[in-house]
Amino acid sequence: MRSTWIVALILVLLSSAMAQRRQRTAGGAPPPQSQEAADQAAIQKLQERAIAASANLDVGALLALWTDDGVLLAPGHGPLSGKDKLREFYEHQRDALGNAEILAYEEQWQEVRILGEYAYQWGQVRERTRTGQGKAENSSVLNAMRILKRNKVGDWQIARAVYNQARSGTSLGSEAVPGGERP
Repeated sequence: MRSTWIVALILVLLSSAMAQRRQRTAGGAPPPQSQEAADQAAIQKLQERAIAASANLDVGALLALWTDDGVLLAPGHGPLSGKDKLREFYEHQRDALGNAEILAYEEQWQEVRILGEYAYQWGQVRERTRTGQGKAENSSVLNAMRILKRNKVGDWQIARAVYNQARSGTSLGSEAVPGGERP
């Protein structure tokens, strides 16, 4: 008999808790967003800003994506540490492109993992440009990895990044290597 009362009490408490939860979310208000979903949305926003800044060669907007102590490892360069070095790098890249027209720029991140206040992502960056008198088109594919850091207001910024030129004819998930060699 005593166990019947305990079971009945538990059912009443559960029913009450469920009713309170329904009241809090009543009126069409969505349930609170999980931290994981909020972080994924903020990282997606960072990616959209990165694409827009890169497509427009906007050095200021590119720098805003980075933490103050950000480090970029780019082919042919030593580590570029801090916003002053990153500014020099981006200005040089912009000037080297001269009058190039960016036809397409996309980032394809295959994995995004959130680990507390840090996250990492890896994937490929694809770019198509048109330059010169004959307006020849060029395209490039880069393999990239970024370490992101959540700032004090909950936005994500790039803390570390590394990239290299992808081998010709390869894409994400492809193991095709010229000459049949394995990497």
